[in-house]
Amino acid sequence: MRRTEGTRKEGERERKRDEKDEKKEQERKREEKGKRMRRTERMRKEEERERRKDENNRKNEKNERTSAGGARTREREKCDDEQVQGEQGNEKRWRKEKGKGMRRTERMRKDEERERKWDEKKRKEKGRRKRKNKG
Repeated sequence: MRRTEGTRKEGERERKRDEKDEKKEQERKREEKGKRMRRTERMRKEEERERRKDENNRKNEKNERTSAGGARTREREKCDDEQVQGEQGNEKRWRKEKGKGMRRTERMRKDEERERKWDEKKRKEKGRRKRKNKG
């Protein structure tokens, strides 16, 4: 009687261990599939980004060729890679400066607002003093 009891407990333990192993295996497979999905999703997004970039470059080149600045395009085509990279650097710098300009105008607007409030306050004080001295 006792021996069958022990083997039954061992059987239960083994069954539970097997269930745990099975769950872990399923979880690992699920994670791996998720990683694969994320990887393919990332690659797809990257390809889409590249495609849009190429498309925009083609449009820009076409516009430059058809516009009055077509001569500039031909000059740029003559330039070697270093000069083109330099132009891109300048473009980035210009964007940064533009951003700073935006911040500067915002700062100027705030300063003007502050100054206007201060002037208003002083004018009111002056009016109070006049009335006080008059009375």
